[in-house]
Amino acid sequence: MWAVTRFTIIFAGLVFGGLGLSSTQAQTTGWRGDGSGRFTKAQPPTKWSKDSENILWKAELQKGYSSPVLSGGRLFITAQPAELICIDALKGSELWRQTANYATVLGGAEAARIAATQAKLAAEKRDFSKKYKDLQKARPDSPELERLKEQRKLIDNRRRDFERKFPSEKRGGAGNAAATVVCDGQRVFALFGTGVVAAFQVNGELLWSRHLEAPQQGHGHSASPILVAGKLIVHLRQLMALNPVTGKTIWIAEIPAKFGTPAVTQVSGEDVIVTPSGALVFAADGNVLAEKQFQLSNNSPLVQDGVIYAHEGGKIKAFRLPTSLQTPVELELLWETTGTRDQRMASALYHQGLLYAATRRGIIEVTDAETGKTVYRKRPDIGEIFSSPTLAGGMIFYAGRNGETLVLRPRREYDEVAINKFERVSSIPLFNGKRMYLRTDSWLYCIGE
Repeated sequence: MWAVTRFTIIFAGLVFGGLGLSSTQAQTTGWRGDGSGRFTKAQPPTKWSKDSENILWKAELQKGYSSPVLSGGRLFITAQPAELICIDALKGSELWRQTANYATVLGGAEAARIAATQAKLAAEKRDFSKKYKDLQKARPDSPELERLKEQRKLIDNRRRDFERKFPSEKRGGAGNAAATVVCDGQRVFALFGTGVVAAFQVNGELLWSRHLEAPQQGHGHSASPILVAGKLIVHLRQLMALNPVTGKTIWIAEIPAKFGTPAVTQVSGEDVIVTPSGALVFAADGNVLAEKQFQLSNNSPLVQDGVIYAHEGGKIKAFRLPTSLQTPVELELLWETTGTRDQRMASALYHQGLLYAATRRGIIEVTDAETGKTVYRKRPDIGEIFSSPTLAGGMIFYAGRNGETLVLRPRREYDEVAINKFERVSSIPLFNGKRMYLRTDSWLYCIGE
């Protein structure tokens, strides 16, 4: 289902080139574009409103935290419970929609068995909870309460063990559609919180699908797939490399998954994966070069000019990458500084020697990338921040969960350009040409002059 506003009609006659939407765009793109969050060639507007100002079109979506990805004039985005949607980037019309759920991978009979088992275990828990509460209210001193409590624990354990293998397709929290797709211009790779990964042609044809393993973090799965060294990298429970053509496993590294997406860099001309748990992994064969250099729970490491920046809960660290791949790899700690003590859902942005970050409670923190000194801290009135900051048109964009997006000039002091009141936002904006694509809880918006 989708809806397009009257603004589409005005712009439908314009060619893709005039809007910066190249029909031949084929470079690999995914979470935060190339992973950096910098869209240096884009020139989007800095002001918009929900009613009409600078809204070109909007397309209706189911809920999800994933961000849109643009390739060849098409936008790809996932939605609950397990859908990949392709939208015409110029008009906002839906081109196709595919499902990658348990039935797709395991067949209808197995999917029905999983759903029935989940329903049975949930009903058992409800019945025992009611029975326990009723008895506790009527006879609070009854010795039967202890026996019921132990039985309820057994039911909880059975339910938890089953959902560790097969998470519910209706899971709340971040849900199953929090990971952003990755596209190489010909194929789109989608990863869902159920442990299902699927590859599609850009025309919507299913190439392959697999149920790998269920993630073990609560609140859903958000680490996005990446393409590196001719491999599709996914991080559900372990770090895995798949053949993007067939979906077959190439290697597995026993590295615990976090909510953040791994970063990619090069050492001695070789591709290296940097995980949120502080591991460096050789992309060619999965060889673990270093582990536990830092610990990030919700955000991703940032690599810039041979330096890894890690924004932990109360500390910010900078490590110099090694010059060779000889193991064990030693990372040189360049500096460590005290940061705001808070969860960090947003991943940092680098621009002109400064690190732009944010805490969950909405504190913007800017740090000098060379020295680690705090440049400024500011809490603008945009509520919690889950969305990572992005750079476009020479401006920094911070999207708050309460629906307000802050636009800043990138300076060494707080310089606010605008705060745009909109809808609740948890995903990361995408920029291209003179347009901005912003996913809210229920819609994908195209914003442009």
